[in-house]
Amino acid sequence: MFNYKNSQVITGNFNGSVFINFIVPIRNRKRFVDINYQSFKKSALLFYKKHNLKIVYTLVEHDETSQFVEYAKNKKINYVFIKSGEEFNKCLACNAGVILTNVAKYYIFHDVDCIFSEDFFENIYKNLLNKKTKALQCFQKRRVLYCDFDITNNLIEGKVDIRNIIKGQHKKNIREGHEGAPGGSILVERQLFLDVGGYDDHLFSGYAPEDKYFWEKLLAVYERIDSADNPIVDLYHLHHKSLARNVKEFNEAYESFLRLSKEQKLKKIQKLSEDFKNIIKHYRT
Repeated sequence: MFNYKNSQVITGNFNGSVFINFIVPIRNRKRFVDINYQSFKKSALLFYKKHNLKIVYTLVEHDETSQFVEYAKNKKINYVFIKSGEEFNKCLACNAGVILTNVAKYYIFHDVDCIFSEDFFENIYKNLLNKKTKALQCFQKRRVLYCDFDITNNLIEGKVDIRNIIKGQHKKNIREGHEGAPGGSILVERQLFLDVGGYDDHLFSGYAPEDKYFWEKLLAVYERIDSADNPIVDLYHLHHKSLARNVKEFNEAYESFLRLSKEQKLKKIQKLSEDFKNIIKHYRT
């Protein structure tokens, strides 16, 4: 079991529960952090003014050295640093955000390379109300919209506003991804997250099928994951070199889980859930 006390919680106000804890795991990709946060800030502020429901931004960095202490302090956001010379472990970072920061009704686990419009949280909220769901992929059709190299640089440098992209002014720079993506941005109700045992940091590291594995656990327990299409929500994926790898042992872990019967899956998940809830209890008491 990872000792979360080794995590250095640098900054943030972790007291009190919130409506959504928006957790962004990161290693490197420094150039994406600010545009991701600014995308969040505009939408979360508008949502709070309308509904008086608090959404917090939690940046969890898993790396050899911390790069975002001052940034987090200046922006007054939650920040957790996990020191590691090993490969990036997204699962570990997501779990740390839940264990060490604000308790929330919902968690959104969101990739730093994805940005969105100002009405993002308002439309996510409407999807929650319309679908009455506990698990929601925060974009429509299970696919993201990919920004090319040029439009990504222009967005980061402030030469292009995402509102212009939404209006269709840069169609040649945007392409639709293939449907079926399990990652990117997913909302999970807190109890459901505990019931599936969180993410599986003991199984995966690097860029591996951790999202697919988590997705299948959600389906085994809750039997549905809705897409944000009522109203429609789009997610814009910034351009970068792919770091996805095809690691045999990770694929085997995922495929082995798929081969289990429903009863076997639930039994396995129950044990993971019990272990994860004990970890939560350990760090929360």
